[in-house]
Amino acid sequence: MFQTLPSRFSEIQSPKNIKQRGELLLSAIDRVIAFDKLNQEEVQAYQFEKLKSLVSEAYHNVPLYWKKYHKAGFDPASLKTIQDLNRIPLITKADLRNAGLRSIKNFARKEPVWLFSSSGSTGVPSRVYREEQALWHFMARSLVIYKNWCAGKPLANVLYITDLAAGSIDFALADLLQTTVMEKRILGSNLPTPELIHAIELFQPEFISSYPSTIRSIAIAMHQCGKTFKGLKLLHLTSEMLEQTTRSVINTVFPHAKIVETYTSSEAGLIAYSCSAHPSRLHIAETEVLFEILDNDGNPTNKVGQSVVTDLINHCTPMIRYCGLGDYAALDHTNCDCGTPHRSIKTLEGRISDSIVTPDGGLISPYILIDAIEEISGIYQFQIVQSSKNSLKIRIIHDISSRSNQSNVQTSVHDALKKVVPSMIIDVDFVTTISSENNRHKIPLVVSLGFGSHSPSTFSF
Repeated sequence: MFQTLPSRFSEIQSPKNIKQRGELLLSAIDRVIAFDKLNQEEVQAYQFEKLKSLVSEAYHNVPLYWKKYHKAGFDPASLKTIQDLNRIPLITKADLRNAGLRSIKNFARKEPVWLFSSSGSTGVPSRVYREEQALWHFMARSLVIYKNWCAGKPLANVLYITDLAAGSIDFALADLLQTTVMEKRILGSNLPTPELIHAIELFQPEFISSYPSTIRSIAIAMHQCGKTFKGLKLLHLTSEMLEQTTRSVINTVFPHAKIVETYTSSEAGLIAYSCSAHPSRLHIAETEVLFEILDNDGNPTNKVGQSVVTDLINHCTPMIRYCGLGDYAALDHTNCDCGTPHRSIKTLEGRISDSIVTPDGGLISPYILIDAIEEISGIYQFQIVQSSKNSLKIRIIHDISSRSNQSNVQTSVHDALKKVVPSMIIDVDFVTTISSENNRHKIPLVVSLGFGSHSPSTFSF
């Protein structure tokens, strides 16, 4: 049964605090609206000016960038046109991990910041700082996009089901979201599926925001009970790829819901979002990021290639030509009739995580498993695979630079997951590489028994 729990957030929202937050949000919304008035030439000019400023600031104030640029012989002053972009060295996830917290922080910036930890989309944990103004901008851009999805008439009856693990960017955004949404409408994605279904039945939301894996678990459980919910008008999914099997089960259980998506990351914020007129088309948030697609040789390509992103909003841990997302994409070079000057993504292969099936037939959110182990010292990369109905195999690449030996890591991972799934056998293996399968570029972070093999007939549609 769904219950109202004590506040999960650090600060009680007083009227004064709500007013201050409202002013910050309105200011950020004004900035976003001003961005949306820029034409294509103005957007490109803005991107280049921001790029020059970020590169110079990072070089002088962030040890990671000074060392990287100095070693590569790159002088920020040599950046004259956008055609010089490929001369800027790429930043990898390994660069972030190996630099340490002091080396990734802009020491010239004194404003309030959040420190985020993320396993990313590849199972490689990393940390980044993001200043609060960048989070408000993220929130403002999301609200403007939401209003467009609703054709200018936002739905008031909402429900957010998100990762509330401390240190995640979604937790921070959920905290700020209290400015416009009551806390009881913000639920943790780690809640048992029956509780989430009860919340949907209780609140009868017209709008839900969550992850494909979470909504898939809800939809499968509802379908098995013969339930449908026709009141949902808009479903926002983020952080993971929405594959066709999940879309099919969602369409069956929520038959009247328009599905929209956003492409986001802890490191770079909002990258792309569904077009309000054509939801399957992802428009790049060009005033928030500079987005590139590179081939294996590091050159721009019109084919499917590696996603590289520059965050134009956050200055505390600058993300300049960051290639650590591990995502693969291709651009759509046709103009969208919605009128946006922004480019579109045609193909996107991003994070894939699936819910684990428990021995009693229940489903466990992948975020519960990820959150349980991603902070354990000594892990360089991991993947969680359900090898049978009763067992999980954890593949780990050992972080040899840490002080944790393999035995300690093995014990910590085993014990942490045993607390989450006590009825399952936990087998921890150390490997040298973790590879993709089934001709995918992307490595699934959590693989259940049914991953890649579910079809609509599996669920008796």
